[in-house]
Amino acid sequence: MKHFIISHLVYIFLFIIGCGSQKQITPNANRDELNTFTAYYLHVSESTYEEVKIEKGRLYFIFYKDLKSADIKWEDGKPLLDKTKINAKESLFLKQDMDSLLNKINEYKFWGLADVIGKPNEGESYAVFKLSFKTISQSKTVIFNSIPGGITMAVAFKKSRDELMKLARQKTT
Repeated sequence: MKHFIISHLVYIFLFIIGCGSQKQITPNANRDELNTFTAYYLHVSESTYEEVKIEKGRLYFIFYKDLKSADIKWEDGKPLLDKTKINAKESLFLKQDMDSLLNKINEYKFWGLADVIGKPNEGESYAVFKLSFKTISQSKTVIFNSIPGGITMAVAFKKSRDELMKLARQKTT
């Protein structure tokens, strides 16, 4: 009988130690992780303006309809757009959205891309694609300058961008 009691006490003790060593997931930890996560995508060309921003559990999708190159004015390298053509949509961005997106960009190896892809010559026409993700533990911004006849968009960049755009369209329709 003594052996039975001691063996059960040992099992209970090991169970308690094992439970205490596991990472505890609390609602606050999930909220902190979600509030820290940011994503940003910007595509500007002569006829396109798309912007997706995720921060503090919100997703913002901004794009312009019927954009003509005359609608974009440039000041200090930044586009100034006709506000009457803006389409802005907003949605909640949930923990499961973040987890799914992070799984995909990890799978696509976004974190290993160069910071700048494509270097246009002065005066050369090009379109800008900027994509960034930030988590509690890592941060990465990649700029792809699309030059006519130049290098193609890196697969990891394209797939990560497409995943973010798909999510933005799904969440804001």
